[in-house]
Amino acid sequence: MNPIGRIAPPQRERLCPHCAAILRSFLDGGADAGPSNPTPGTNSTPQHVAHSPGSPRLKDAITAMLLSKEQSGRRPVYITSLRQYLTQFARGREDTPIAQITLADLERWFSERTEAPSARNSNLGRLSALFDHAWRHGHIPSNPCNRMENIRLETHAPSILTVEQCRKALAWTARNEDRFLAWLVLTLFVGLRPEAEADGMTWEKIDFTYKRIYVDGSNTKVKTHRLIDLKLIPPALEWLTLAKKLNSDLPLVFTARRRYIRRLALYLELPGWTQDILRHTAASYLFAYHQDAGKVATILGNSAGVLLRRYRALVPREVAEKFTAIKPVKIRLDKKGRKRTTGGINDRVLKMLIARKEATAKWNQALS
Repeated sequence: MNPIGRIAPPQRERLCPHCAAILRSFLDGGADAGPSNPTPGTNSTPQHVAHSPGSPRLKDAITAMLLSKEQSGRRPVYITSLRQYLTQFARGREDTPIAQITLADLERWFSERTEAPSARNSNLGRLSALFDHAWRHGHIPSNPCNRMENIRLETHAPSILTVEQCRKALAWTARNEDRFLAWLVLTLFVGLRPEAEADGMTWEKIDFTYKRIYVDGSNTKVKTHRLIDLKLIPPALEWLTLAKKLNSDLPLVFTARRRYIRRLALYLELPGWTQDILRHTAASYLFAYHQDAGKVATILGNSAGVLLRRYRALVPREVAEKFTAIKPVKIRLDKKGRKRTTGGINDRVLKMLIARKEATAKWNQALS
């Protein structure tokens, strides 16, 4: 028996006209009472989208979904990105029932924004998580994101640093920004994920005796523990030894690390700082050096398939050998073990460099 036939009379009075017509047709012996349990991604009852008895407001649906994600153990960085984007989406329609958000609303939302194809797909996934949660709790008949037109992405080689840029970044950090040296080594040589793994790393998890690093699964993207053998990464142990001698900070505060990245990008004269550029650099050079996707996958904590798809043939092996041959710089220490030359780019100089860079860009634009 179709479940719609078991709806009690008091509940029938609260149905919208469309649902009531389906119910009457079924009870009268009609041939087609309509599907009673549509699956995600289908549009079997499009007229039902505007119907919202008991449907929560958009802002309440977002709050409930975020709470559900937190309770399911999702990473804080994921929860934060969801909250930020969904708050933007809800602005101006916070009190609109979520059942009244249609496919046309989503298409209008994306058409009014200038997003790169990859960013659009990521953001569509964030919206889909919201509507899928609402669908699973019976607030909407289907997820409208499933009817959005898919955008085909072109695969591009990830941005990485050259061997010379790596050498300059390490030397400059050791001499001028030594508190960040350990973090740089962990991301550039070991390939730890910057936010999820490197920011929360502690010196206690780096075993200098057995030459290995323990990565706690609670901080990883895939929620799995792993032991990284530093013998597979020739320069990492030497650089970490230097960082330990210089009392580099572990763990790191995100805001301090972000300011350091801005200073480092200015020193290297990079046009911008690509997300995960240090991890991409480590993956590319390690894969070219070892020529073994499985071995490198155990270091990076992802699958061999990802390595083969993204990092194959990006770097010649002879260049990778130069990367693994980068030796620590010599740092002069006083009798108490303190570095003799300190300093770097302070905030005042950093602002001056940024202003100069922006002025140069405007000048070049005016000339063109």
